[in-house]
Amino acid sequence: MSMRLEDFFRNYAEFEPEEVASLGLEGHDERLRDMSPEADEGRAALWRNAREACRQPRRIETPSARLDRLTLLRHARFECLAHEQGIQAANPQWATYPYSMTRYLASRRRASPAEILDREGPYRRRAARIPDFLAAHRRALEAALARGQVAHRAFLSDLREHELPAARAFFARLDEKAALAYDRHAAFIAEELLPRAPVTAILGAEDYAHRLALTHGISRPLDELVAEARESLRVTQAEMKAVARKLEGGASIDDLAGVHALMLELQKEKLQKGCDLRAHYRGIIDRVMRRLAEAGEYTAFDADEIGMDDYPEGMRDMGPGTNWPAPVLDEKAAGQFVLHPDPGAHSRAWSAVLAVHEGAPGHFLQSRGFQRAFKAARAPLRFIAVADDVAIPRLNFGAMLNIEGYAVYAEKRARLAGCHQGADLLFALAAEALRAVRVIAEIELHREAMTPEEVESFVCLNAGLPSAYWELQRYQRAPLQAVAYHFGARAFEELRDAVAKRRGAAFAAAAFHDELFAEGPALPADIADEMLEEG
Repeated sequence: MSMRLEDFFRNYAEFEPEEVASLGLEGHDERLRDMSPEADEGRAALWRNAREACRQPRRIETPSARLDRLTLLRHARFECLAHEQGIQAANPQWATYPYSMTRYLASRRRASPAEILDREGPYRRRAARIPDFLAAHRRALEAALARGQVAHRAFLSDLREHELPAARAFFARLDEKAALAYDRHAAFIAEELLPRAPVTAILGAEDYAHRLALTHGISRPLDELVAEARESLRVTQAEMKAVARKLEGGASIDDLAGVHALMLELQKEKLQKGCDLRAHYRGIIDRVMRRLAEAGEYTAFDADEIGMDDYPEGMRDMGPGTNWPAPVLDEKAAGQFVLHPDPGAHSRAWSAVLAVHEGAPGHFLQSRGFQRAFKAARAPLRFIAVADDVAIPRLNFGAMLNIEGYAVYAEKRARLAGCHQGADLLFALAAEALRAVRVIAEIELHREAMTPEEVESFVCLNAGLPSAYWELQRYQRAPLQAVAYHFGARAFEELRDAVAKRRGAAFAAAAFHDELFAEGPALPADIADEMLEEG
């Protein structure tokens, strides 16, 4: 490989300043991504060079260099396709990128309101760049519209009505021109894009399968993937039925409809007003991690290590909480378990699953492990597009098979270790069912075997959700992201089984998980090649 990885990362940092700032690289705090056609061509050239350079290994290649090369190659192949098809330039989600990334950076820095509003600070200087950023973004959207590329109606409506107003309100405190630029952008969406927006956004079977192979390394026929997910769903739903019958009011349940009726009733109970959300979730994590440590699954963990912050306005519709990963190059900053600040937005029934997935042993623990292993990396290429707020506008979910797959795998380790009882166990199983449902629903939607209405009905019926509106939007706004949970979890389960078989009595689960973190967010199949070769 003739291209030096450090050289690539330095050039990449010039094109993606917000992302590398989020990784902890200094010197990019006040910059915004250049959205001009010239910059877009420069990015494309960088990715084309990376694709060519990464095709063949060097004569002598360390295991770490191999993972870097393979990860970069997968990203490069997708980014080249995205440029050729214009799918990133046509994504209206870029309009909120300055907001999400600024909030992420402020949270990781634990910046006070006064620091954010500081006239000499980087947040105000970044805000001053927003008019040019949005103007260039509109030109890209106009060019995409001329090519017949425009986002679907619900996406644009949600963006205009919820996400853009939140970004405007935040930046209005920093720069009046930024606020006016968001007003112009919202008007552009309303007047130019919405009247031409299609009702749905469907990739088609061929395009979907091609992207699936590029981003997740999955090239099996779509029929096989759907059939496997349906079988997984059947098994999980049978377990749900058995657990539901043991709950109060569930003794007479004899079918899936009865299980879901009980689930809908349980989901109505919200956390009480005045509830200390951080203490509530830390308490769950502490209980779960103590049990897992006793079972030898993970090393001991102090739940007080978890950083917690409020979910910003305009970013809360997708759920009650999320994770902002630890900046891999800044060991002093923790990852964040970000929570909707209203207790009424939190269903008690889903609390244990959320704590495990976003906190520990899920995202936070993995993110902390990554940071400890890669804090001195000069070119952390495995961490490209790891954060959701980076991946979503680029529609590049190459890291999600690892990130989300591991979190679902961690959920299952907690369930199998007996960390959940009663309703918590029912909803832990429901979460597993939902991940299989997503595979079926998303693939069937994009190969036009289900209509959007059928998708919503299928999700509600099989996952026990009161509404599937955001699930449907997710499959259209960010195709291939939702399926990463199920596919990634199965990949990690298969890797664990294979390593355990290879090592026999020497296998230790806690050490295995530490080894996973030390490999970083590479594709599980690539990690498997390394771990199994080492024995």
